[in-house]
Amino acid sequence: MNVQRPTSQMLFLLLSSGALACSGRSAENGHEAGAGAGNEAGGGNVATPIDPGDPANFACVLGDCKPIGERIPPKPGPRCPVEEPTENSPCDVDATECSYGDSLTAYCRRYLKCSGGVWTVPPNRPTECPQQPAAQCPAKPPADTHCVASNIDGFVPCEYSAGVTCYCLGNPVGVPGSESQWECYGPPRNGACPEALPNLGDGCDTNGQACHYGIVQLGCHAPYADVYCYQGAWEAATPTCSL
Repeated sequence: MNVQRPTSQMLFLLLSSGALACSGRSAENGHEAGAGAGNEAGGGNVATPIDPGDPANFACVLGDCKPIGERIPPKPGPRCPVEEPTENSPCDVDATECSYGDSLTAYCRRYLKCSGGVWTVPPNRPTECPQQPAAQCPAKPPADTHCVASNIDGFVPCEYSAGVTCYCLGNPVGVPGSESQWECYGPPRNGACPEALPNLGDGCDTNGQACHYGIVQLGCHAPYADVYCYQGAWEAATPTCSL
């Protein structure tokens, strides 16, 4: 039986309801890491995320994060080339979208989409990589300490090891020079979610698994922050944000 891919709007609503359920703050993991791994990759029979309200599938608030042992890293996907293709080089399957790069934020990934038989840069994806000034980011994750918003968009985080990102949003949000508290997040507690936000098109094993990275309370704060494992590949699970 063929099951249609769930729409990004459906996934966005499901993931947003999960974010509200965990209130963006600490919640205990009610499932073992990798729960739901009995769904075979590429099966195509899972039309909605596995338990989208499970807090384990959402970024943990630093201080509440718990080590879970080794995670399964992303692997080559079934549709995106392992090596980043060059723009206007030939491709096989129209509408395939792939991203490349290892930044923790999707702002600084590179995007290509197969359109008309060639790889193109999608017009709704960023072509520049905004980064916080070096002086803005403390040497260690500064969770829950005072900060002053820089001139760079507060939704662009400071990046740290182990998949940790920290945000100084300002108050009011987005006003340079305004004061607020650092908000820091680690990767989802579910071991089926990679430590860092996967690239679009990376391979995955648990068909139907949804993972959310970054600011838990907001479903759309980067080019993409939620991913969904569909037929063996990670896809964006939220609508494209306006940048």
